[in-house]
Amino acid sequence: MERYLVCITGASGALYSLRLISALAAKGVIVHLACSPWGARLILEETERPLGYWLGKIRSSGGPEGSPAIIKFRPSDDFSSPVTSGSFRLSGTVIVPCSMGTLGSLASGIC
Repeated sequence: MERYLVCITGASGALYSLRLISALAAKGVIVHLACSPWGARLILEETERPLGYWLGKIRSSGGPEGSPAIIKFRPSDDFSSPVTSGSFRLSGTVIVPCSMGTLGSLASGIC
């Protein structure tokens, strides 16, 4: 089964992250989710609902054929999380929304 890491940042565009999580879950993908504090705040401000509300909705019936989706929340500051290990196999990592500053930092190896 495929596993993806979705990282939610504080850049504008919270709906993109929620739609991505929903689309991956609908395909039966295991979603590991890391969200910065600013990302959680942005979701609350842009959708008027907290991240936990949306994850609950997606988990309850967002999987294939209405089955529960598998979403594993990983605190963004938890460096003991399995996804921080180089041996943890992922099919991919998505940073969404991603500002040009974050993209530039990643491309140049700053973070």
